[in-house]
Amino acid sequence: PDGGRLVVGRNSHGLHRLLRTMTTAALWTAAISSVMSLAIAFLIAGVFLARIERVNAAVSSIMDGRMDDRLPAIGMGDEFDQLASNLNAMLDRIQHLMDGLRQVSADVAHDLRTPLTRLRRRLEALLAEGGGEARVHATQALAQVDEILAIFAALLRIAQVEGGGGREAFRMVDLSSLVGRIGEAYAPVAEDKGKLLRVEIAPGVAVSGDEDLIAQLASNLLENALTHSASTEPVSLSVRAEGRCAVLAVADRGQGIPESERAKVVGRFYRLDRSRTTAGAGLGLALVQAIVQLHGGRLELGDNRPGLLARVTLPRVLAAAGG
Repeated sequence: PDGGRLVVGRNSHGLHRLLRTMTTAALWTAAISSVMSLAIAFLIAGVFLARIERVNAAVSSIMDGRMDDRLPAIGMGDEFDQLASNLNAMLDRIQHLMDGLRQVSADVAHDLRTPLTRLRRRLEALLAEGGGEARVHATQALAQVDEILAIFAALLRIAQVEGGGGREAFRMVDLSSLVGRIGEAYAPVAEDKGKLLRVEIAPGVAVSGDEDLIAQLASNLLENALTHSASTEPVSLSVRAEGRCAVLAVADRGQGIPESERAKVVGRFYRLDRSRTTAGAGLGLALVQAIVQLHGGRLELGDNRPGLLARVTLPRVLAAAGG
C-alpha cells in the first residue's frame, strides 16, 4: 500500500554447480566413448585386414602358379566364408580343367612320339641301305621327323613344368656361374653367325630353383636373340642383382616384337608373320614363361631401341649372394 516492492530470490549456486558437473560428465563420457569406439574400430579393422591379407597372400601364391593353394576362411560372417568357399570351388574346377588339358597334350605328344621314333629308325635303315634319290628323300624325311619329335619333347616339357614338376628338386643355384658357362658355350655359335656375344655377369648372384630348367630358360632366350638379331650386331647376355631380385637379361638389335604382340608370343605355337620362314615351332618363349612362373619370377619383353630386351626377374637368395 505504501508503494514498496517485494522481491523473492533463491540461491542458484547449487543448480549451476550441478549443471557444470553434468556438462563435465557428459564431455568425459563422450570422450571415453569416442576413444573406445576408435579402439574397437581399429581392432576390428586390424583383424579384418589381417584376414584379408591372408586371402591376398593365397591369391598371389595361386597367381604365381601354385594351383594347389586355396583361399582361407575369412571368418567375418557366413557371407564371407561362403564367398571364400565358392571361390575355392571355382579354383578346383579351373585346376581340374587345366590338368585335363595338360594331360591330353602330354598324352598326345607321348603317344605320337613312339610311332614317330619307330618311323625314324626305319628311315635310318633306309638311309643306310638306299642310294641316289631314295637317300635324299630319306635324309629330308629324317630331318622332318626330328623336328616333329623336338616339338613333342617341348610340349611334354612345358606340360611337366606347368604342372609344377621339378619344384621338389629346387636348391640354391649360382646364377652367375651358370649363365657364365652358357655364355662361354654360345660364344662360338654367335661367332659362326657373324655376331658378337657380349657377356656381363655380376658375381655372387644366386637363386633358388632347378638348375637344368634355368639353363634351358637362358639358352632359349639366347638362341632366340641370335636367330632374330641383325647380322654383325651384338647380342648381350647379363646377370645382376637388383635389391632382393636377380635379373637375367638378353638383348639383341633385331626387329624386336611389337608391343601388341608381346603378350601373345609367350603362348604355344604363336609366331610373328616374319618368323614363319625360320626354323622353330613357337614353343621357345612358351617354355621360358612356364619356367619363370614355376620359379615365382616374371618375364618382361621390352623395346631395346632397336631390337628386343628380354628380362627375367627371379627371387634372389640373399645369404648366398652376400646379403
